[in-house]
Amino acid sequence: ELPEATEIGRNARQALALAADAESTFGLVPLLEHRIVDHVYSYGIAAAETVPVALALAHAARGRIAEAVPAAACLSRVADSAPALAGALTGALGGGTSLPASWRDACRTLPGCVLPRLTGTDLAELAALLHATQASRPEGRGTAP
Repeated sequence: ELPEATEIGRNARQALALAADAESTFGLVPLLEHRIVDHVYSYGIAAAETVPVALALAHAARGRIAEAVPAAACLSRVADSAPALAGALTGALGGGTSLPASWRDACRTLPGCVLPRLTGTDLAELAALLHATQASRPEGRGTAP
């Protein structure tokens, strides 16, 4: 839940309302472009635009990552961050199978560019370990207040 009296909260609610009425994920792009993405100011208000755009596209795509990510890339002002966030949210909604197998295979193993010690880490195995760790936590630990 985003705070009501904030730019990000207002934008998120408006973007989700647009998504609810959109004919398709791609059809949502011009609506987000003209009603959510700010073209006047060039300073960093990225979160107030990127988060609502990603939420709306993930909602409209209904777990179909192949719809959400390309649509997010069409929004040039937020194209550096919205595709990644839309992909993450859509993947969370749709699960691992929402990503085509060719993409899962291509992105599964870390090359270790930034953190060489992670070279060869299998992200699917890591996710399974994290899930197992979360599932075995005592009642009430690790949950939001």
